[in-house]
Amino acid sequence: MAKKRSKYVAKIRASKKPAPVSDPKSEKLKELAAKEESFPETETPLAEAVKSEEQTKAVSTKKAAPKKSVQRTKKKFNIAKKFREIISELKKVDWPPFKSTPQRNGVLQSTSTVLVMVLIFVIVVVAFDSGLLQLLSLLTRASK
Repeated sequence: MAKKRSKYVAKIRASKKPAPVSDPKSEKLKELAAKEESFPETETPLAEAVKSEEQTKAVSTKKAAPKKSVQRTKKKFNIAKKFREIISELKKVDWPPFKSTPQRNGVLQSTSTVLVMVLIFVIVVVAFDSGLLQLLSLLTRASK
């Protein structure tokens, strides 16, 4: 790994091309990589950071190939096909039984549970509303 790093630092030093954009971050990384060369036995991620930064610059400087225009054909909406797909999906559903079985609750039991809970909540909301209405009427009488 130390040889690869030293080769890379040597390439940076030998490079005579000026950087397209003078970036203080990349300059600092290059300086630290040069200092790191004196410690080849230590493994630090700095050289890898310099490599990745150089690679991103190389990629960003490449010219992008012009995109080919692709003509897309508009798909026709077929209502009959859509309904066939819906029916096919509904056949895959594991529907509950109408009456309860020992393994599963039936539709009747689930529906009755929901209706009882709705009735309880209606009673609570009506009681709360009538209580607030009585309180409001007392406050309006007291203010007169």
